[in-house]
Amino acid sequence: MDIFAYQFLELQNEMDLTVITFNPFDKISLIKKIYCNMKSPKHVEPNTLRYEKLEQLKYTETTMYNWDIHETSVLLNSGGTSGNSKIIELSTDAINKLASNGSDILDMTEGVGVHMFLVLPMFHGFGLCMGVHAPLMYGASISLMMKFHTKDTINLIKKNRATIIIGVPILYKALLKNKKFHSNIVKNINFAYVGGDFVNQDLFKKFNDLMIKHDSKGRLFEGYGLTETVTVCSVNTLAANCDESVGKAVRYAKIKIVDPTTKQNLPHNTLGEIAVSGDIIMNGYYNDDELTNKTIQIDEFGNKWVLTGDYGYLNNDDYLFFKQRLKRIIKVSGVIICPSDIEHVVSKMDEIFEVYASGVDDQAHGSIIYLWVVKNKNPEYANISDEELNKKIKDLIKNELSIYAMPKEIIYIEKMPKTEIGKINGKILEQMIKEK
Repeated sequence: MDIFAYQFLELQNEMDLTVITFNPFDKISLIKKIYCNMKSPKHVEPNTLRYEKLEQLKYTETTMYNWDIHETSVLLNSGGTSGNSKIIELSTDAINKLASNGSDILDMTEGVGVHMFLVLPMFHGFGLCMGVHAPLMYGASISLMMKFHTKDTINLIKKNRATIIIGVPILYKALLKNKKFHSNIVKNINFAYVGGDFVNQDLFKKFNDLMIKHDSKGRLFEGYGLTETVTVCSVNTLAANCDESVGKAVRYAKIKIVDPTTKQNLPHNTLGEIAVSGDIIMNGYYNDDELTNKTIQIDEFGNKWVLTGDYGYLNNDDYLFFKQRLKRIIKVSGVIICPSDIEHVVSKMDEIFEVYASGVDDQAHGSIIYLWVVKNKNPEYANISDEELNKKIKDLIKNELSIYAMPKEIIYIEKMPKTEIGKINGKILEQMIKEK
């Protein structure tokens, strides 16, 4: 907060705000204060001075505000179900209900001896609710990294004997590539969760094999969620899991599949739009009643359902299988193609490190497919040419999917662009094609 002190001061002049601040440097020793000042960015005042500036803001004695737990208490920015930036209203009740699932998902009946490691920002639903709020509810400890760095991550896992790891796929890929992670430092891991982006099934195998090798009971599980449901609304656990699914609905949530057009309920094993109900759903979008009314559907029993804009199905055992965002679905000559299917097939190749598929509008075919590929940089794959790899990729797609899933162009890049939380930023890749 100290880095943005002057912005808070400006806001104080513009808005009727009550800001309560504290100075974490007040009680530290003189030596530590000097160290903090030395480490402070040179173009701004030292930390202690910036906090003194903040304390000039008006503040009141801390008082209890007696609000309804169902009122909006937190605003989080998200891509929203439309893909555009939206501000989502969440209630105290929704956040507390989801965080209480820590006992089910993370087996945190008590926090003694539980230490969670995660690389997620607190402005993200998962980082705020399950990464910070849930562990603190149970008295657990947290190592929270704002930006991922492999060496620091491994050191923290070792030093703090982490029992739970939470992150996006790129975190686990980086850890598995580092030899220092292939050691007894993993023996304390009891749970590991991944989500937020496409996950190659091979990642689960490699991680779990490592856990088994070092006698760790931890296994890597996938979940699914969105900020409109605070965060995770379905997840695999040690007690209940299904390969290639994103698990069953968590406590305080219900999931169904509806027709993307008519919004009528669909039977099991039928692809459609994922809808979520329960105590964990949002109150709505801030200052956007039109989008709120479009996104929240009320059924004949008066239950509110969030239409997620995501495509998937429930099997007979109520495990959810997520395919992708509805807006990412590609129609090639009238045939529906899921980019996630292409990514799943291609990512199984040893020569491939990361892959992203997308459709671009085309008058003749409806859409044409582009495929972005990051090669595996292991020396054993250094001699394979782009032409050879192109042929292998196209043969695999033709044999396992269809001719309609064939990419018009395969583009090799050194590194995938990522969002702040580590997802592949498809918008940047797609913009590259549009600007050609």
